[in-house]
Amino acid sequence: MPGIEPPFLAKSLTSSEHGLYAATVAGHLEQVVETAEIIVEKTGWAILQVCQLEEDKLEPIKRVVRVAALLHDLGKLSGDFVNLIEGKDAGPQVVRHELLSCWMLENYEPLLRAVEQYIGDTMWGMLAVKAAILGHHLRFPDGEQTYYGSGELKLYLLHRRADDVRKLIDRTLGEPVDWSQPLSSFPRSRLFAGDYEEKVICEWKENAVGLSASERKLCSIIRGILIAADALGSVRSLSRGDWVERKSVDIRNIFSGIPLQNELGDMIQKKLAKVNTYSPEITQFQETVEAAATYEITVCEAGCGSGKTIAAYRWAKKVNRPFLCFAYPTTATATQGYADYQQYLQSAGKKLHHSRADIDFELLLNQKDGQKEGAFRALEHLLQPVTICTVDTVIGLTQLYYSSLCVLPHILQSAIVFDEIHSYDENLFASFLRFLKEFDLPILLMTASLQQERREALQSLFRELENEGRRAAWCKGPELHQSIPRYRLHAGPSLPKEKLWEALNRNENVLIIVNTTDRAMDLYETLKKEAADKTPGAELFCYHSRFKYRDRLARQQEIVEAFRGRRGICAITTQIAEMSFDVSCDVLMSEIAPFSAVIQRLGRLNRTAKPGDSPGRAYFWMPESISPYEKQRDDVYLTEKILRENAEKPLSQADLSILLATMNTKKREVRQMLSGWEELPETLTGSLRDESSLVDVIVKSDFEKTGGRKQASRSKIMEYVLPVNRGKLPRGDWMKWRHVYIVPDEVIDYDEKRGGMVKGCKSGKSSG
Repeated sequence: MPGIEPPFLAKSLTSSEHGLYAATVAGHLEQVVETAEIIVEKTGWAILQVCQLEEDKLEPIKRVVRVAALLHDLGKLSGDFVNLIEGKDAGPQVVRHELLSCWMLENYEPLLRAVEQYIGDTMWGMLAVKAAILGHHLRFPDGEQTYYGSGELKLYLLHRRADDVRKLIDRTLGEPVDWSQPLSSFPRSRLFAGDYEEKVICEWKENAVGLSASERKLCSIIRGILIAADALGSVRSLSRGDWVERKSVDIRNIFSGIPLQNELGDMIQKKLAKVNTYSPEITQFQETVEAAATYEITVCEAGCGSGKTIAAYRWAKKVNRPFLCFAYPTTATATQGYADYQQYLQSAGKKLHHSRADIDFELLLNQKDGQKEGAFRALEHLLQPVTICTVDTVIGLTQLYYSSLCVLPHILQSAIVFDEIHSYDENLFASFLRFLKEFDLPILLMTASLQQERREALQSLFRELENEGRRAAWCKGPELHQSIPRYRLHAGPSLPKEKLWEALNRNENVLIIVNTTDRAMDLYETLKKEAADKTPGAELFCYHSRFKYRDRLARQQEIVEAFRGRRGICAITTQIAEMSFDVSCDVLMSEIAPFSAVIQRLGRLNRTAKPGDSPGRAYFWMPESISPYEKQRDDVYLTEKILRENAEKPLSQADLSILLATMNTKKREVRQMLSGWEELPETLTGSLRDESSLVDVIVKSDFEKTGGRKQASRSKIMEYVLPVNRGKLPRGDWMKWRHVYIVPDEVIDYDEKRGGMVKGCKSGKSSG
C-alpha cells in the first residue's frame, strides 16, 4: 500500500526475499522469544538440577530468558545498522549492536521500569539479562574496537517504522510501556563509547560478587539459552504463519526427542547378534555398568575388546534421559565411532558433530545433509537424540565457548559418555574435571588404562562430590577376559624388519605405530620399496593426521576394511591408531612411548584372544628422537626399562594395569582449571587443548576446485584442508579463507596414499 514504510530489518535481503518475516527486527525477535520459551519449557528441570535451585526459581528463569530474547537485538534499531542493511554508504558501525541494546535498556526509563517489574526484584535477573544480551555474539567485549566520529548516533526504537517492535515488547511484558517519553541519541564519541563499555563490564563484575555460585552459573546458562535460541530462531520463515505452523513445530520436535530407550534397545540387540565371541563374563560386566546408572557418575575401566561400548549403550538406556551424547577425544575417533555404529542407530536420527562433520557425511558415509537454513542446519547436527561428537563440544561449556553454548540445551538433557579419558592433554583434562564438578548430569567415563595422578585426581573429586550428594561408581573390566595372556613383548634396538617380512609372508596382519608423522611417511616409502622383493603379495597402508581430510577418511576406512576382511596387511600409523581404531592385528611393532600409550597400542593386538590361545607378538624399540614426548621423557625411559624386564613373558591386560600403577615416575600435578561462570558476557572461541604446532593449509589448485572465494563453502574447503607444521611453513603473505592459508602448490609435497608436508622440511616433532 503506497505511503506505508517498511519495518526495520535485522539482516539484508536479496530481491527474491522481499517480505521475509524472519528478516525483520520484530519477526526475528519474536521467533527468538518463542524458541527460548520452548528451550526453557523442555530443559527447565535440568537447569534447576545443574544450578542446584528449587522449583520456585523456574518461573523467574522463564521471565528472564524471555526478556533477554526480546531485547537482545534492539541495538539494530540504530542509524549505522540501518544504513548498513539498506546499503547506504555510511562507513562502519560506531559501536556493536549488543552494547546499544544494553544502553537502550538502561537509559530508556519506561522500558527499564517495565522490565524490572516483569522479572521481579532479583539482582541475578537483571544481571542475567545484560550478560545474555552483551554476550550473544563473539565480539563483545572487543579489545580491538575503535570508536570514532562525532555528533549523535540515532536510535530508532521510537520511530514509526519500529511500531511492530514496540507492540511485541508490550505483548511479551503483558503491560504497555509508556512510549511517550523521548529516547536520547547515543553520542558519537570514542571517549563516551569506550567509557560506557568499560562501565558495563565493571558494574557487572562488581554486582556479580553479590551472587551465589548457583546464580552466577545460572547467568551463564541463560546466556547459552539465548545463543541457541538466536541461532535456531534465525530460521528464514516466509511469514508469521510459516513460523507458527511449520518452523516452530520443527524446533519443538527437536527438543522433544523420540523414544530413545527403544532405539538403544534395538541397537544393542542387533549388535550382540553379530558378536559371537562374548563370554558370560563380558555380559556380566556390561550388566554391572548398566546397573551403575543409578549413580551420578560411573567410571568404566576395562581393556580393549571387553565390550565397553555396548556397556555404555546399556548404561545410557538405563539412565533414561531424552538424549545421549558420546564424546570422543578427536575428530578421527568421533568419525570412527559414528561409522561403526551408524547402521544400528539409523532410525534414532543420530548425527555426527565436530569441526568437519559435513565432510564425514558426504565422503565417509555417502549421506547428504538436508538443505536447511543457516544456523538451523548447523545446530541440527547436535540437537538429535544421539550425538557423537568431540569432547571439546561438551566441556567447552565450563569456559563459555560459543560452539558449546550453542548446544547447551541439548547437553542439559543428555546422558554423557566420555571415551578414552586417559588421552586428554593437560588443559583438556583440567577442563574435563571442572565440567564434572559443575554439571550434575548422568556421566559415564571410559578408559582402558589411567595414569596414577589422574586416577587420584578423579578419586579426590568424587569424595568432594559425595559430600554434595553426588555418588560415583568405579567398574572394572571382566577379570577373566583381562587375565588372558594375550601379549608377548620384545624390546630391541630398531624395527625388526626380518620379523615383519616373515609375518607378512605367513599372511599375518601387522600394525606398525611410530611417534611422528614424518617417520611414518618415511617408513612407509622405505617399506613399500623393500616389500616388492621381500613379500610381493603384501598390502601396505599409511595413516596419520597429515592427509587432506577427504584422503584421511578414505585411508581410515580402507585400513579398517582391509584388516577385517583380508590377510597379509601392513599399516604404518602414528598414535592416531591408539584410540577407537577398530582393527585387530596379529603382530604389533611400535616405537616406545609413555606406558599408558603402550597399553593403548597393545589394545590393537590379538583383540579376540580366548583362554588357551597363543599370545600375540609385540616388538618395541627406542626411536632416535624422543619427540613428541619431551615433557614425558622420564616416562618413556622407564617404559623402555619395563618392556625389557618383561620381555618374552606372556602378559595380560591386568598385568599391564598393575605395571602402570606401580611405575615410579616423577609425579606431575594435575592442572587446575577455573570455570568461566563469573566472567561478564565474554564468549570465547578457540580450543581448550594445548596449543597445536599445526596449521591448516589448502593448495591453490584445490582452492580453485572449490569455486574460489565466490563459491567456496566450508564443506568444500574442508575436504582439501591439510594440516602442516606451523614453524616449517615458509614465510609469505599468504591469502586466507577464514583460518585456512591458501598456499602455492609447489610449497607442499603431497601424495594421497602417503600424506603431505612442507617441501624440504621434516620437523620430527608432530605427532598424530
